[in-house]
Amino acid sequence: MSRLLVQTALVGHTDRQLRHQLREALRSYGFEVLGTPSAAEARSAAADYGLDVFLTGGSLDGRTTAVELLEELAEEYAVPGVLLLTDPSAGALYELGSPYVFGCVTWPLSAVQLHATVRSAAAHGESLRRARALRAVGRRLSGVQAELARALEAGGVEPARLAEPAALDAPFSPREREVLRLLLAHKRPKTIAAQLGISPSTVRNHLKSMFAKVGVASQEDLLEVVLASGDRVDG
Repeated sequence: MSRLLVQTALVGHTDRQLRHQLREALRSYGFEVLGTPSAAEARSAAADYGLDVFLTGGSLDGRTTAVELLEELAEEYAVPGVLLLTDPSAGALYELGSPYVFGCVTWPLSAVQLHATVRSAAAHGESLRRARALRAVGRRLSGVQAELARALEAGGVEPARLAEPAALDAPFSPREREVLRLLLAHKRPKTIAAQLGISPSTVRNHLKSMFAKVGVASQEDLLEVVLASGDRVDG
């Protein structure tokens, strides 16, 4: 089979038997599948392989939650994530508010459900890669702006105050605007939560609220629309 038609999935879980069952189920649908019980190995696999989707549930290192690891791999390596729920309690389902959880499967699972959910999540890879490229461009532009400001100051010219990041005409709350400014400054949701003194779940709630107001379904789409807008975040 041509490599262009094969998608690569990474299964991360500390339960060896469950990990094996998931790998075999995905292989039966034509996926190339890697498996790991380690968060560090998951990061290495995301960096070294062209992963199309990451499936995990529970903490792999006792420190980073499954959702936090999904967010990290989506932001850093543009790998869409699927959350595996072995205990679909209200608390676990609440984690689905993350903009980087592109689907969930419950255990015990249906092979058909697994296949459909993982394929659907993998389809978000292109939007994640586009958003990562936009962030990289933004960082380079920020560096150029800083260098220009220093050069002007060295020449005795006071540089004009850089414009605030653009936003929409949407009725964002003051806290939503703070979250949006930090997103535009390339901050991750976990970092935003720490900087604002709120929980990661609260950051996710603000993101979902902004998605609904703007009419988008992901953080990448929100940032693209914001960057294309001429309004101000702090208005």
